[in-house]
Amino acid sequence: MLKLFDLIKDANWEDVSVSFLTLFQHEERFINKYEDVFQNLKKITPTDTDMILYLDFITKAEDCLYENSTNLYFKNGSMCEFNSECEEIFCLDFSPWSEWLGAGISNIVEEKYSKEDIISYCLYEMTSYGFNEEKIKEKLQDLNKKCQYAEEHPEKFILASEVFDNIRKKFNLAKDSEEE
Repeated sequence: MLKLFDLIKDANWEDVSVSFLTLFQHEERFINKYEDVFQNLKKITPTDTDMILYLDFITKAEDCLYENSTNLYFKNGSMCEFNSECEEIFCLDFSPWSEWLGAGISNIVEEKYSKEDIISYCLYEMTSYGFNEEKIKEKLQDLNKKCQYAEEHPEKFILASEVFDNIRKKFNLAKDSEEE
């Protein structure tokens, strides 16, 4: 199976940047940072992993944060290899980049997307929390501290369902039929 590293090592930045800016015009001001990440990825040794990369085009907002966007996710190949209906998916946003590079590319993705588009989607996702692995580790540590605080002090938090119920009561709104 083709790995993300295989795509990146043979790709050139000029082609990838055209794809990237077509997909993510709003990131143009950071294009030099994305290029630095791309060049650094070529120097990293991939870690063997069973993760397989998938991309799906999402048309309904309830399936994703945005309508008409592409969702990048991973499935564990060793768990899903013999089960075509395997639903367990993973996000590698906080994973070391060497794990990203060792991830396989699903055959469906390989057939449907250009290598430049696949690389672009991965660059965008893997830098969601920073343009270097140290920054990403810091964000993860901060998130873990906040989660630990929330677990230790549940009295300081209100469930989202309670907030929505209070808003409904205040404005005399009915619950959506799907929620019931």
